[in-house]
Amino acid sequence: TQTLAAVVPSVGTGYYTIGAIVDPDDEVAETIETNNVGRFTTRFLVGADLSILPIAPAGSTGPGQTVVVPVDILNNGAANNAVAYRVYLSADTTLDAQDALVASATVAVPAQPITRFDTVATIPSTIAGGDYYVIAQVDPSDLIAEADETNNIGVSAQRTSVELADLVVRSVSAGSVFAFRGQLLEVTVRIENAGGADANGFHYAFYLSDNQLISVASDRLLLELSLIHI
Repeated sequence: TQTLAAVVPSVGTGYYTIGAIVDPDDEVAETIETNNVGRFTTRFLVGADLSILPIAPAGSTGPGQTVVVPVDILNNGAANNAVAYRVYLSADTTLDAQDALVASATVAVPAQPITRFDTVATIPSTIAGGDYYVIAQVDPSDLIAEADETNNIGVSAQRTSVELADLVVRSVSAGSVFAFRGQLLEVTVRIENAGGADANGFHYAFYLSDNQLISVASDRLLLELSLIHI
């Protein structure tokens, strides 16, 4: 048994195996010539290899809101001070152009197997309600040479729910059963947001109608208020 120190040559990024060959030039006549090669069964990495795994946040969120998304970056190589990543919401488990980008940043990754951190995701105001997978992508622009470029996308095991607002007019009342032309009439409305997300920047209005079918198209506008948030 002999232990030596070998200098790793300037090879490309990848996974390598160490092997030994005895009598490589067949200078020794042997009974069996087919057992002269041995190898270390575990491969080792030269260069970098990153992968990523997002964790879907518990509970629900809504358009325009922010939510904290835990992310694990797996690093089989050396430390890197600036690793870019992106986080998306997707209706399925495949990253494509239809998915909504909710977070993008860089993070320092030390030379350790797993680095966990929280990133703040902003839900787009135009997103549809529903259940979404969280998809994360590390090194999205392929700036880091890696041994395996196919493991840079991770998908959450669970989905997170995006709920929309639901504005409901619970009651409308007037201060009197009599109304006089040209005179003020006190009116009261109770509006409730029964949905799972905030309702921002909407307006509401009172209309005067001669029937029970209140319509924007046919009834007379009395009063309009805007930029309400509930």
